[in-house]
Amino acid sequence: MYNFKIFLILILFFLNGCFEIRQINGLSLNTIQNFEIEIGTSSKKSLIENYGPPSFESVFNKNTIYYVSQSTYYKNFNSPQLTDLIVYQINLDENENVKDFRKFNQEDVKNIEIADDSKSADGEGLRIFLKSIIDNLQKNKLDN
Repeated sequence: MYNFKIFLILILFFLNGCFEIRQINGLSLNTIQNFEIEIGTSSKKSLIENYGPPSFESVFNKNTIYYVSQSTYYKNFNSPQLTDLIVYQINLDENENVKDFRKFNQEDVKNIEIADDSKSADGEGLRIFLKSIIDNLQKNKLDN
């Protein structure tokens, strides 16, 4: 009987390690896929009312905000696997109305311009930008 209990506990630990865990940071995939923005009509205030605060704001340009949805899978002791990533880069005018926006997916997210001039977009600027993304996603996760 004692051996059976130990065997049962080991089987439960093994089965628990086989489950996949899905973690979503930022907006849900359904929300960001139905993201509605109209140039000149949508404002920062209306975006916040409809989708909550931006995932993060640009460190280099106060008139640029980002909404992000990131889905990650974990299984066993393997490293996390990024499965979905959608980023909206929204540029605002001086009245905080949407001037233009771009949608990036997992393949073309490396094409996001984080600064207007090349001096700010060096390796240090990229490090600060990525740190800002991670910090804001963690902050949003804690707020939820």
